[in-house]
Amino acid sequence: MANLNEKLQELQNRNMTLYNEGKYSELAEASYTSGCRVMLQGMETQTGRSFLPGLWEMEKNSGHQKIKHTTVEASQMDGDCRVYEIGKYQAYTSDGAEDEVGKYLTIWIKEGENYMIDVTCINRSK
Repeated sequence: MANLNEKLQELQNRNMTLYNEGKYSELAEASYTSGCRVMLQGMETQTGRSFLPGLWEMEKNSGHQKIKHTTVEASQMDGDCRVYEIGKYQAYTSDGAEDEVGKYLTIWIKEGENYMIDVTCINRSK
């Protein structure tokens, strides 16, 4: 099995492909726990994945046509049952211009053989 950084990067690549293709419901179901907590800059903490498709559609409509996540650091917190990931992201407009840069902290939990996002905190840098 690939190391943890590589594994989480693979999952983030899959997630961003689903976002970039507009498959928001599939992304929420495949990647987030049912009780996930999402902390975004300027918003109250949201619990549960049901709001995510609407959030991503709003992001896409605001001009973020493509998003790229990069895993910078990852480590186990509770064996391999709970891991954290620190990363950075870039959002791009339809003409490929970088529109936003930020960072994130995500806690993944293992459900069966799959890692699912349980908590994520995203903060815009510029």
